[in-house]
Order: sequence, then structure tokens, then C-alpha cells
Amino acid sequence: MKQDDFIEMVKKSGFDEGIKQLFITSYCIGYDQGRVEQMKNVIDRIDLITAERQMEFATRQ
Repeated sequence: MKQDDFIEMVKKSGFDEGIKQLFITSYCIGYDQGRVEQMKNVIDRIDLITAERQMEFATRQ
């Protein structure tokens, strides 16, 4: 994954600004590609969990 793609994905995530900066900084200081893919997977899972919670909340009302 290219640096610009990763940074754009992080910016579009639902994390607060501090967490976004943590991910971007971690990438930029030289994490190896395997570590970056792990971070991408974490972001994907957290976004999915957030979406599921929002759907559960919406169906309760």
C-alpha cells in the first residue's frame, strides 16, 4: 500500500484526530509493510464494529 493511499484511508476513518495522527505518524516513521497491513486491518475492523453499533442503535428506536 502506498503512503498516500494509507494516509487517505486513515483520514476517512471514523477515528478522532489523535488516533488518526498516531496511525499516520507510525506509518511515516518507517513501519514495515507487514505492520502497515496490520494497521489497515485494525482500521477496517473498527470501522465495521462502529457501523454495526450504529445499525443496532437505529433499529432499537
